[in-house]
Amino acid sequence: MALSSDLKVCQVCKESQHKYVCPKCKLLYCSLPCYKKHSADCISQFYDSEFVAAAAAAAPTLHEKRAFCRTLTRIHLEQRQADQQQPQQRLADSSFGLDSSEDEEAGSDDEEASQQNQNPSRAREQQLSEERLRQLQQLATQGRLQLEHLTPEEAASFFSALKRGELIQYFDAWSPWWLSVELPDVEKPPHICCQPTQPDSRLVMTLSQVLYGYAHVMRSFNGSVDDSDVQEAAGHFLAVCKGLESRNPPPSSAVGAVDQTLEWAAQAFGFGCISLLQPPLGCTDSAFSEVCLSDTSRLLSARDFAVKAALAAADLIERFKKLMEQQQRQQPQQHEEEDALQVPSAKQLAKLGAKQQICYPRPSQSVYPPMQV
Repeated sequence: MALSSDLKVCQVCKESQHKYVCPKCKLLYCSLPCYKKHSADCISQFYDSEFVAAAAAAAPTLHEKRAFCRTLTRIHLEQRQADQQQPQQRLADSSFGLDSSEDEEAGSDDEEASQQNQNPSRAREQQLSEERLRQLQQLATQGRLQLEHLTPEEAASFFSALKRGELIQYFDAWSPWWLSVELPDVEKPPHICCQPTQPDSRLVMTLSQVLYGYAHVMRSFNGSVDDSDVQEAAGHFLAVCKGLESRNPPPSSAVGAVDQTLEWAAQAFGFGCISLLQPPLGCTDSAFSEVCLSDTSRLLSARDFAVKAALAAADLIERFKKLMEQQQRQQPQQHEEEDALQVPSAKQLAKLGAKQQICYPRPSQSVYPPMQV
């Protein structure tokens, strides 16, 4: 009896009955103070694991990085248009006699100067912010603006504004073609019933995943995939529709197929080695996933919608395939050019040997034969 009662007592203070068990060393304890006293190693491991988990959760995903780049580019274009319109607006105001008098301008300048003298730190911060904005605009104009160019405070402010929806005004409104009533004629592929073998009944599950991946890509790229975005868009599509490259059969139910696709889209680190063609998306936005599911349902509601979306997805993969073949053809040529630049010719080797003989003359009785140029 004494042994069983001792096992129930806190092994740190030896007074109260235990309520918790340390997940690291399996020690029994009763409260937080006892947990902090029992082992420094367990506490440090706990804090390290919590820090790693918090850092991983705070790291921006590929979906957020792409939205960041597009939003900053849009802000830059809006700012440049506003700067171009300001001189025209001033000229129009002056033509209608709307300019303020020189006395008012002088008075406003004096007020600004007095405010700057009163708040020198505020004026310095404003000057720094304007200079920082010009630096970011210059990077955006050159097409080199990335998330790494932002300070941690700027990145946190941007993602906070992005999640609150404050940057939606900088995006052009895009209406998916499958939400409109009219649909252009699509060339119909050969009917599946004309094939010699009957298809698997779970083919519709794969089709639903393909349509979800297509809607996910179109929503993420705002409805257009340029030539410069083909590789990224194709990788996005393959990351959502990993079942296209898997030998395992698709789920037998629609719910299972949808859950599998949502899991692939939300996958932050991937299972095993992550391919460059399938970057981790980390899309955990439930509202965005719900919109993509609604788009998938709409595409499945009409055969023409499903056919057009599937053909568009196949065209994206075909463009990506041609891009990869072009890059593979260019790589051997680049390697040959690099080898030609790096490997010296026989004449160059002879000149190097002659210079070596001049700088480091050998004894008269040399065992080496003379170098022939």
